[in-house]
Amino acid sequence: MNMKSLSELQTPDERTLRFTPYGLGIDRALTPEAAAEYQQTIMASHTLSPDVSDGTRRSFDMLRDLYVLGIFRYEVFSAVHDRALFVIEQALRDRFVAFHNGTVTFVDASHARHVVPPAAMSKLSKRPVGTAAAAAGQPRTATYPV
Repeated sequence: MNMKSLSELQTPDERTLRFTPYGLGIDRALTPEAAAEYQQTIMASHTLSPDVSDGTRRSFDMLRDLYVLGIFRYEVFSAVHDRALFVIEQALRDRFVAFHNGTVTFVDASHARHVVPPAAMSKLSKRPVGTAAAAAGQPRTATYPV
């Protein structure tokens, strides 16, 4: 790891300063203060519906805060992009359970339906292939966090 001083950690990434409200500034750059204001303005324009769950909202807010730190290291933008996919998945998971009135229905091999409330989800466990139970032909279950 390349150790940096606090001053170096607080130095804006030159690549980030080139992103302006008018597009990529090939021949010009924003000041660090203007870049900070611009990136925060971008994030402030993204809001969530009031019916979004608290967990998803906290994850979203954390990503908005992290995004602004891209001013100091350009690669943070890629990390935020990748993590945003998990937040979208979290939102879909929340909506899926809400849509199905707080339960999830599984259909087994004999087409029997099993309604599982979220509290029971934590009791499901995942057994990796190759365990004694799997070798004995016992069914495997998967955990679907809710």
